[in-house]
This record gives sequence, structure tokens and C-alpha cells, in this order.
Amino acid sequence: MILCIDIGNTNAVLGLYNEKCEKSFRTDRITEQNFRNFVFGTCIKKIIISCVNSEIESEVKEIINLVLKKEPIFIRWDSNLGLKLKLKKPQEIGADLLIGGFAATIKYGVPNIVVDMGTATTVFVVNKNKEFLGGAITAGAILSYKELLAKASKLKNATFLKPTKYIGQDTNEAVGSGVIYGNALMIEGFVNKMKQELGEDDVKVVITGGMANIIYEFLDNSYIHDDNLLLDGLFEASKIL
Repeated sequence: MILCIDIGNTNAVLGLYNEKCEKSFRTDRITEQNFRNFVFGTCIKKIIISCVNSEIESEVKEIINLVLKKEPIFIRWDSNLGLKLKLKKPQEIGADLLIGGFAATIKYGVPNIVVDMGTATTVFVVNKNKEFLGGAITAGAILSYKELLAKASKLKNATFLKPTKYIGQDTNEAVGSGVIYGNALMIEGFVNKMKQELGEDDVKVVITGGMANIIYEFLDNSYIHDDNLLLDGLFEASKIL
């Protein structure tokens, strides 16, 4: 089995692969106990990790060494995944962005745009020459929503539901329209402008991340929803690293 771990700013997702994902587990923190429970009874040949939270990277590495007595492979900006980084400062790229672009390239081809909706919403581009060009980073949907409630006193008790129309007729409907339609329109706007800059119309657009499950149904049907994009990318990377 190959153990793939995607560590984001808020959550971590672990997946056990034997040609495909056999078992997965999401947690807000990897501990020795929940890690032991997840890998119990499994023969693990390799561990590969994408981590954007440098503060807990060493902690996770210690847990893996303690439980499995193995050294994990971490995705770095210079990991040889077959993508050329056409960036001003390539060493600044997050492991999640790199593995997302790699995964989309392997699974869906090029050119591609990956939208990852987590703590941040990221929209990044790989062109037809397998060059990672860069993209955009903005506050994630839930982060923005929580910040709005924290700063606007009359909205502190507001909740959002899936909207059925753009014009909300009470506070909750209006917040739902803003959060859901607002993020869907933002994504479509970024994607359309990026396609124009690429000069390409036939671009695979893949959406992933925690909020993608909600936002996806408000996008047009050309978007590909792939919940396991990063874990699948880590598994594919494990074959060449």
C-alpha cells in the first residue's frame, strides 16, 4: 500500500492506495492515535506527503517515524513531476498547487485549470506545454463568510443555505446568494479571463476542495468535480519519486 497524505491549512486527508484509493480519512489534526488507527494492519511501502502547513510538518514526520519507522517523501517546489515552473519565484509555490496541477495533467490532460476551494480558493494554470504558469489566490468561501459574520454585527447570527435565486428576500437568503453565487461567479470570471490569457478554448477545468461539493452544482457542466484530485496526484507522484 502507498500512504498519501494531503495536509492543508485547516484539515488533513489521508488515503491508502493500491492502484486506487482503498480507504481515506479526514481530520483537523493528525495525532499518534488516529494515525495508528488508520494504518493498523496495513503493509505500507511508501509514504508521500503534500503539506502547506510548515508548523506541523515536523510533528507529522515524527508520528510517521514512530508508528511506521519509515521516512516520508515530501512534495517540494523542485520535485521532478514533469512540470516546468514558469514562475518568478518557483521556490514559493505551495505543494498543494504543484500536486494539483500535476494530478490534473495526468488525469485530464493539458491545458488545465485547477480550482481548489479550501481555506483559500486557488485558481492555477498549466498550459499545453506542461508549464505551470501561476494563477490567483483569494480567501476561501468559509473564511470570507466567517469574517463577514465577525465584522458585521447585524449578520452575526446569519446562516447560509443553498440559494434558489440571486435576489435573497431575507438576511439568510441574501447571505446564501452572496456566498454561493458570489464564489461561483468569481471562479467563472477567473477561469474565463485565464482562458483568454492562455489563448485557448479547450481547457480542462477541475474543481476540488471542501467547498467544491457545494459550489460545483452552480457552475456550468464543463467543470470537472474531482474530490480526490490531490490524493490521486500524490499516488501518481509516488510512482516517479
